[in-house]
Amino acid sequence: MELLVHGTKQGYKSSFIPNSQPTFSLGDIRNGVNNENPLGKSAYSIAFFNGGIVYTKYTIIRDTLRAYATGNIAFSLFLPANRELGGKGADVKSLLDKLSKFYIEEYVRDNNVNRGETTLIHEDWSFLQDITTEYTEQEKNRKDEEIASGTDDPAFHYYKSDIDLIELLDKPYQEEYSRYRQILFIDSNLQGASNPLNVLKNSGIELNPDLKNEYYYLNNYNSHKGIKITANNQARSDKKGENKIRAKWHIEINYSKDDRSFRPINAKGTISDPSSEIHKYIEIKGNQIMLKYDAFDNPIKKEKKVTFEIKDHYGINIEGAEIQIDNLKWYKVDGSSITKVFCGEDIIKPFKISARKESENLYSEVVTFMPDTQNEPVLLNLQKQKKVKIFVIDNENGNYIPNFKFWCNDGKGYRENISEMIFVNDEIGKTWIIKVSKIEGQVNYLGKIEYCPAEKNDIIVHCHKSIKGNSPNVAYKIDPGEHGKKAEKCPEYSNSSTGDDLDKNIIVPNPGYVFKNWELVDGIHVAKYEKKIPIFKKAITILKSPAGIVSAIVSVLVIFGSIWAINKLPDKNNLFVESQISLKQINDYVEGNSLFLDTLNNIKDKWEAQKKSYITEYGGGCFGGEKNVNDSKVIEIWQPVKNTIDSAITKRVLINSKDFSALKKLHYSNTQHSFKSAIEKIESTKYEDVARQLGITSQLTLTQIAEKINEILNIKSSIIESPSTTSENTERKPAKQNEKSGKDEGLKTKTSPPKANVDESTQQTDGKDDMTSEIIHYIKGSELDEEKLEEYSKTRGIKEDLKTLPILCFDFWELGNSTDTKKPKTYYSFRDKINADKNFENSKLDRKST
Repeated sequence: MELLVHGTKQGYKSSFIPNSQPTFSLGDIRNGVNNENPLGKSAYSIAFFNGGIVYTKYTIIRDTLRAYATGNIAFSLFLPANRELGGKGADVKSLLDKLSKFYIEEYVRDNNVNRGETTLIHEDWSFLQDITTEYTEQEKNRKDEEIASGTDDPAFHYYKSDIDLIELLDKPYQEEYSRYRQILFIDSNLQGASNPLNVLKNSGIELNPDLKNEYYYLNNYNSHKGIKITANNQARSDKKGENKIRAKWHIEINYSKDDRSFRPINAKGTISDPSSEIHKYIEIKGNQIMLKYDAFDNPIKKEKKVTFEIKDHYGINIEGAEIQIDNLKWYKVDGSSITKVFCGEDIIKPFKISARKESENLYSEVVTFMPDTQNEPVLLNLQKQKKVKIFVIDNENGNYIPNFKFWCNDGKGYRENISEMIFVNDEIGKTWIIKVSKIEGQVNYLGKIEYCPAEKNDIIVHCHKSIKGNSPNVAYKIDPGEHGKKAEKCPEYSNSSTGDDLDKNIIVPNPGYVFKNWELVDGIHVAKYEKKIPIFKKAITILKSPAGIVSAIVSVLVIFGSIWAINKLPDKNNLFVESQISLKQINDYVEGNSLFLDTLNNIKDKWEAQKKSYITEYGGGCFGGEKNVNDSKVIEIWQPVKNTIDSAITKRVLINSKDFSALKKLHYSNTQHSFKSAIEKIESTKYEDVARQLGITSQLTLTQIAEKINEILNIKSSIIESPSTTSENTERKPAKQNEKSGKDEGLKTKTSPPKANVDESTQQTDGKDDMTSEIIHYIKGSELDEEKLEEYSKTRGIKEDLKTLPILCFDFWELGNSTDTKKPKTYYSFRDKINADKNFENSKLDRKST
């Protein structure tokens, strides 16, 4: 603290203390009026200097040494802004009162300074030290903003009591004071003639500060947090002069984490009202305002509703479907639409949604949406979908070829590292061209098929293998030429320099032209055409010559003769019986033990060639007329059998590729039971090891593969055939041939062809009889090979009656080679021997079964 004694003694003196050098000065406050009514009366004041505050007490006296002119004696106390007396305002008033009282009692007589004497007297200032030692100075526990005094003449305020005065001295930093050099505090009882203001300079402006409207200061405000604060309609910040807020000022705190996701914070209130909303976000410590930043982290979340509508591709509502958002669980929808509520930050996140109804093979594409911008319902179009796997087979050894690339004429170009395709809606009924290729070192693999998803399940492509040096993998572009255009299924390239891998149906000739051939021009296959010649023009040209007339007559005779001959011939269906394959032959093989790919593909080709025999055409005639087609038997009979063949091919493909996981999920016949039992013993952790030790399996039967698996797993071979339920009473009769159509009517189910009967002689319970079972099954099969029979005839350890079976087959064939037509009894006697051997029952040599 610093003391200063100043006033009028022989005129105004800035300091009464000799040799003192004060750091501040208030100046002469007299207004020049020589009025003695206020003599002996006092006034207090505050002023702001050098970042601190000056407290002063003025007492009105006469300047004896200057003709008794009216003057004053003043005691001033300076305290820095961060310091205060222990008793604050009360100590300030007490100190100034004691100093003033001691001096007046010692050196003023009858309001006359210098004890009223006309010569200057000596004054002892030691009392200043004595009195100040009674008070302690300390650091403030609150921070006040520094104020500099203004330039206007002093303003004043009338206080009603000492308590009021002490509070004024205790709270000097009032915004109202900033314009004035000093603020004078006058006892309200002195208003009138004795008012000290009558002889003290002032502006005539009375102030009435609201001491309850205290000052507070933003302490931890961070402008980078995005929080905006206004007080008394003024923006507040962490800058000096902008961090002050008074207790009764109206305050607004505004913050928005994200207007799209959260409700903005807009809190209003005053510091003086602790119940106001702003106190959720601020804390008052002394006169410091501390922002609660964590309170801004969890604003109220907004909600956004999004509706999802599920329809088919015709726009018809689909009920009972499931939806999946991102990777969450599938959720069943009641009805054909559902509304979901998204909250907070989820409103501005992108989500993926899809729908399905698996019972009807309906699936939607994945749709991406963001709730914030999704104002219309999200439409999920369900489409008929068929997902098929692609199997690529090496034609040479039947091995599965992985990591291939393929092309389809769906406009999507080549695809790699994809082993399945998805067809939707109308795509399922169309026929597609699938091309497969792979380059592995110097080896090229190429394959091509036509595929219709409605007719087949898996896509199985057989590839031809070639060496790069011998057959370079060159791609030739395709040009439809000037008299045609590309068909929808036309590929982009050919891999053959001659164009022999191109179907003529991949181009569509213009009217009046027919496709002739491909011509390679500068590395491009160009389609060539020739004009059509109308048939009537050809006929006229021929009939113009004598030879043409004769030819025409002969042709007519030939036609009528042919018609007569056809009518006299036996039923035409009987001509094809030997070249056709029966349902029983197919069933025996696909549920048998061999399942060799070459044989399966041969069976498939034959069965596909027989498809037309299941289609009935009627109507029309020799002279035209539209024909009607009935293909119901294709659906009822032919297609289920075709699916069975495809399933068998898939099974053998999976066997060759040693995909044990997929094989465990398939259906197996009684004959294939040993293979099924063997693979079920393989643990998933041993798949790779077993596959490696098995090696190539394409030429092995299922029983042989099962034995190798058991050996690898160190399990004693014990192949047990499931007992047959066949008996004389339940034995299925051979399928009857329809005399008119020549078709096998024995199969009436839409799911699978009839199952082959298992003879009791094939039921084995001992593992050592596996070969016995195999020989019997082979002889009953649709294929008999001399080398294989020779191998069986030399097999050791089989029953004696089985050793004669291969020999009987050789003898039976020898009968067919005999030129002696006079010994029919030889045939019949040998047939009787076959019929008498129960091992041949239901075999190809048993005439009873054919």
